[in-house]
Amino acid sequence: MSQSPVGRSRILLKIAQYAILAALAVPLVVAPDTLIFPFVTPKAWFFQSLVAIAGAAYLLLIRENPAYRPRKDALTLTVIFFIAVMAVSTLAGVDVSRSIWVNHERMLGLFTVAHFVVFYIIITSVFRTHEEWRRFWQVFLGVGFFVIASAVIQHWIPNFLYGGARAASTLGNPIYLGLYAVYIGFIAAHGWFDRVGAKKDWWRNPFTYLFGALFVLSMVAFIFSETRGVAVGLGVAIIFMISWIASAGSTRRVRWCALALLVALAGGLILFARVADHPAFNNVPILNRFANTSLASGTNANRIFAWNVAVQAWKERPILGWGPFNYVYAFNKYYQGTQLVHNEFGETWFDNAHNFFLDTLANQGVLGLLAYLALFFVAIGLLARGWRRGVIPLYTAVLFSGLLVMHAVQNIFAFEQITSYATFFAVLGFTQHLAHPEKRELEARREEAFFSVGSVIILIGAALLLYYGNYLPFRANARMFSAMNALELRQDAAAWFQLHKEATQIKSPYVDHIREEMGRVLVRVQIKADEKNRRELAEIFRFTIGELEKSIKKHPEDPIYHMVLGALWYGTAVVVPNEFSQGSTLGDQAYRTAITKSEERQQLYLLLSEHKIQAGEIAAGLELVKKARSFAPHSGFILKLYADYLQSARINKVEAIRMKDLALQLAPSLFDIYQAEQVGLD
Repeated sequence: MSQSPVGRSRILLKIAQYAILAALAVPLVVAPDTLIFPFVTPKAWFFQSLVAIAGAAYLLLIRENPAYRPRKDALTLTVIFFIAVMAVSTLAGVDVSRSIWVNHERMLGLFTVAHFVVFYIIITSVFRTHEEWRRFWQVFLGVGFFVIASAVIQHWIPNFLYGGARAASTLGNPIYLGLYAVYIGFIAAHGWFDRVGAKKDWWRNPFTYLFGALFVLSMVAFIFSETRGVAVGLGVAIIFMISWIASAGSTRRVRWCALALLVALAGGLILFARVADHPAFNNVPILNRFANTSLASGTNANRIFAWNVAVQAWKERPILGWGPFNYVYAFNKYYQGTQLVHNEFGETWFDNAHNFFLDTLANQGVLGLLAYLALFFVAIGLLARGWRRGVIPLYTAVLFSGLLVMHAVQNIFAFEQITSYATFFAVLGFTQHLAHPEKRELEARREEAFFSVGSVIILIGAALLLYYGNYLPFRANARMFSAMNALELRQDAAAWFQLHKEATQIKSPYVDHIREEMGRVLVRVQIKADEKNRRELAEIFRFTIGELEKSIKKHPEDPIYHMVLGALWYGTAVVVPNEFSQGSTLGDQAYRTAITKSEERQQLYLLLSEHKIQAGEIAAGLELVKKARSFAPHSGFILKLYADYLQSARINKVEAIRMKDLALQLAPSLFDIYQAEQVGLD
């Protein structure tokens, strides 16, 4: 017996709502023993899958009841403009494929961001009443409790959830945890005001202690994350909120108290700035991260350089930029070898500017930046307007505006990711509800057969999206993980190759990342050929090289693919030279091509010089090392590598000793005690 139109509408509404509520669990999703990048990839596929299910139910719902169609308000139009600019920038960019999909490490291409926009449209359409939104935030806080509780456990048990020196919980990165913890704290504070703040007997209400405990726990997790950018964002947000209360408080007493607190905060900040380098702060979480901070060296210097690259990139393509997540190409082009003075190779392969505003400016041009900024300005403007009209309580307007300010400021030092986008668009959706509170009837306005052509198309489309956009990429990633597991734990190269080969043959949009990793592994593995396995090894090299060449056709400007290909060709010259007579020549060509994509990247010159030693071309290798050294003559790291080459090539021992001595003076941390003593002895 078929459901009545009203019954179908209710069922579809509940499916959409429950799928969205389930999607709020995305911060908890990790797969450490199943997938590569276990804190990123499963979150993306989990969220996308649930949004696809909710989206299908929602499309069927609005066919039944057009009253649930999206409202054409300022914030919704701003969100549509945001994704439209991103789409146009993708099509006009340097690498369309990368802009759509990115890779397993980031998972925030156009395809994924479009899901967040759909998420926003659905929540603003199917969560209409105050009670529905209250349930939404209760689920959000319930998930948040487990995340921040895990962070507190991780602080005391660092090995819990593969933690490190700073708590990261299920998010895998302290920066992500710090931002999420502050979101939990603000939402908990709003829940307290919403439930008990205006009641005289608030101390008797259990929600007083529930929300209070959650707020305190979230702040503890934030402190344990020791995230400077979020701390700065929170500080600015607190000043912003107190300033608002000082000017708009309901009573004179409230306004004067807020003003006094503002003065006290300003004095505290000034005092801390004067004594921040005091040793007493070295053991205080978060404060120790600000103590002795230098902008002229180390990670901070490299990130400032990355900001400068973003500005240079924007000047070259000012309107629509290089395309989403194509900053990596600009960074390679404008990379300067002097960056090696501040760090080793680890901080020289930037794929974003570590400043989301500048990153957006470089990737999507001035239009993209304006579209992103508009999300904040329009949302805060709606909150302020709603408060002035008496539609939104002051505490709600202040808290959610402060949350948006905090998010924006911390993005000066960081970038968006799966969890931050989910929380950000959830707040945008709630803001739209606050600005336009409404309760619509559930009754359908028209009757039609449920299994019409349109309904079937929607269901098939959702199934295809789940299969090709989520299931197949999941399978390929899991197969890739199994391959790496076979190699690292069982030391079974044959099983590794077969499993990794299968991963490349699954129709995953992230296949280029899988191919690159396959090439890296083959380069890294020490292989010896004999009469029995020569043909098999030749086939492994031939297949892997063929896969890399496919990726190079799609991403010709990426030096990493050329670099790995060059290493593979040189590998053939060492392992199976008879089957690849031109291995060294083709390896040279690949490395030279990589260098044209990033002309001052020392690592390319140094890797090529290592191959020159293996080929017996000592003089050619020496010229490459000298070239690498010329880009950063005052880098202790590069001087040490130069000395190592001289020793490996067994030439000019006196020069090698002198370079090591100079490297020791410039960068003593590169040497252990034994090495330092040996340099002194030499």
